[in-house]
Amino acid sequence: MAERLPPDQEAREAALDVEQSLIVQAPAGSGKTGLLIQRYLRLLATVDHPEEIVAITFTRKAAGEMRERVLDALAAVSDGAEVAEVAMEDADAHRRVTLSLARAVAARDAAERWSLAAQPSRMRILTIDALCLALATQMPWLSRLGGATQVVDDVTPIYRQAAREVVAMLHDDLPWSDQVACLITHLDGDVRRFESMLVEMLSRRDQWLRYLQPGEHDSARRRAELEGELERAVGEALERLRQAVPADLADEMVAVCAYAGETLAAEAGPGGQGGQGGNSMATACAGLESLPGASPADRRLWQGISEVLLTQGGGWRKRLTRREGFPADKQPRKQEMRARAMSLLERLAGAFALRAELEALRRLPEPAYSDAQWQVLDALLEILPVATACLRVVFAERGRVDYSEITNAARQALGEEQAPTDLALALDYRIRHILVDEFQDTSHSHFALLQQLTAGWTPGDGRTLFLVGDPMQSIYRFREADVGLFLDASVHGIADLPMRFLHLGANFRSRPAIVDWVNGVFEQVMPVRDDAIAGAVSYTPCVAWAGADDGRVVVHALLDGDGDAESPREREARRVADIVMQAKAEDTDAGIALLVRSRAHLQAILPALRQAGVRYRGVDIEPLAEVSVVEDLMALTRALLHPADRVAWLALLRAPWCGLSLGDLLVLAGEDAEAPMFERLDDAAVRAGLSADGRRRAERLLSVLAPAIAARGRRGLRRSVEGAWVALGGPACVAGGDIANVD
Repeated sequence: MAERLPPDQEAREAALDVEQSLIVQAPAGSGKTGLLIQRYLRLLATVDHPEEIVAITFTRKAAGEMRERVLDALAAVSDGAEVAEVAMEDADAHRRVTLSLARAVAARDAAERWSLAAQPSRMRILTIDALCLALATQMPWLSRLGGATQVVDDVTPIYRQAAREVVAMLHDDLPWSDQVACLITHLDGDVRRFESMLVEMLSRRDQWLRYLQPGEHDSARRRAELEGELERAVGEALERLRQAVPADLADEMVAVCAYAGETLAAEAGPGGQGGQGGNSMATACAGLESLPGASPADRRLWQGISEVLLTQGGGWRKRLTRREGFPADKQPRKQEMRARAMSLLERLAGAFALRAELEALRRLPEPAYSDAQWQVLDALLEILPVATACLRVVFAERGRVDYSEITNAARQALGEEQAPTDLALALDYRIRHILVDEFQDTSHSHFALLQQLTAGWTPGDGRTLFLVGDPMQSIYRFREADVGLFLDASVHGIADLPMRFLHLGANFRSRPAIVDWVNGVFEQVMPVRDDAIAGAVSYTPCVAWAGADDGRVVVHALLDGDGDAESPREREARRVADIVMQAKAEDTDAGIALLVRSRAHLQAILPALRQAGVRYRGVDIEPLAEVSVVEDLMALTRALLHPADRVAWLALLRAPWCGLSLGDLLVLAGEDAEAPMFERLDDAAVRAGLSADGRRRAERLLSVLAPAIAARGRRGLRRSVEGAWVALGGPACVAGGDIANVD
């Protein structure tokens, strides 16, 4: 029988063509990592040296996983052809392709004596930051990095020192002193706030540094350029708003808003200040005959429409009053227009895109700066490059940099396209193929680095670029990642290198019912078409290719106002616990997974599960150090190791297996803050001062711990702690689900 192949098999085979540069859109569950590894293996079998291939990932974990899977594939074929043939017979189609490619690499490895198994570091599979560091340190003079530079995660103290250098210019006779004074004055003289804002800007300089051109600039020309960009951005937003108006409702919207504007304008009177109309932007709609255009002059007309149709909270109005231009009047004309307006609002209820654009309209800036605004902005544009220069000086003094500096240093080490450095020329000779994972999360700086690395590459010259990612999964906009780069590269390629676009549509991870539900829902939620400038990505449907069709998706919506006595988190936690209990009742052996966005979302859910008697296991969810039974065990361990540790002993005496009252603890602690608690506990005179119940508890505890302390150093710590805990009755104080935590 012919083997069943996924619908995108042709694209998967094309991705292994090592003569072409490709960009692959690989949605979640499409086997992206496996495809990357197959491409890497295919390339390994064609190059003279493994170092000619550079595979770039964005995390050390991903790089390690990719290297490990390549080595696993090579190991699978290293025990001889017969074993490999058996493995290939039993494997699925994807595994057979991987093993076949691995066999070719193994043969190449043996012929060229690469010794990849013994020297896996020859496979240049690394993070983008590691690549930048390697480039920058090869040319320290050009990259402006010293010899002993260390990359650190937390460089806030360095940012702060650079910011203080800028603040100090306020009292010096320097060209930028006036600009510093202007900015601090704008912040009401709050120097500390100015310093903090500079620290924040320096930490995000990769997002704005490319927009600041070096050299002298004419302030008037710079203002004209920026205002031109503002005007263009406002015009684009207004055009999107115009396109979002349903065609069948456009004329009615114009008529209703024109009526409201005329009513409010008439009420405002000749001076425009009377009644409700004097304070409403809707008066701009008076005399409106057609939908406004997309020029900045039309902005006020759109604002008037928004004023009529939307509430302050951004929702469609549920009622219309005199304030919106619809007074409660029995005149036929007024009653007719009120009825038409209410009917329009009902028909607009499903126009989500229009509502979103009208709400966004309120946040649009004016298309021009006032003189006061420009004075501050001009000063800021002058100071930011100075602050960056101060930061580089501090970097050099301390020998520590951040990742943004490493990326900039790598780009400087490569030089310009028209004037490449010796390093760039050497890399042009040594690097033949580049593979990039998670390309949708590439920043502008990293994109520019790729352009420099591939400058001069042309189709058919034996050098290829392979980019793989999924624009629908782009999540790093906050760190300058721009999904628009993926969309643009899909159409125009990178630098002068055209790229063929491939799409993987098979999903090997989820069941058909889940994939179908996601296809149906997200096609409505996400934008209709891609927009590289706005970073908008349309939804691309997938085809399920694994598992039986027995899954289902159920949405349990929690609406505002449900269960007013409970907080939203408490209501959610109770609902989750109920759903879990119901699922367990239907199938006692079912595996149940809870996925949350962050640990904070589990603060109410975990107690609700415990209260319902549901045993759970969380990996990196609830730290062991915060589990009560583990805290008690830590107190016991510290008490056994250090009899003078008063805090540990007090916690031990209050633990469930002892449970002394606070009054007895006060007697036992005594007035001497230096006296070891074990000595106090071992003193019969001290114990005589305890209550009868406290004395019994203390003597029982002492009977267990005294031998354990006496045996310190003569048996392992784990045996000592476990023996004492069991003897004290610790297991009886723990719920069944916590035994795993104890172990």
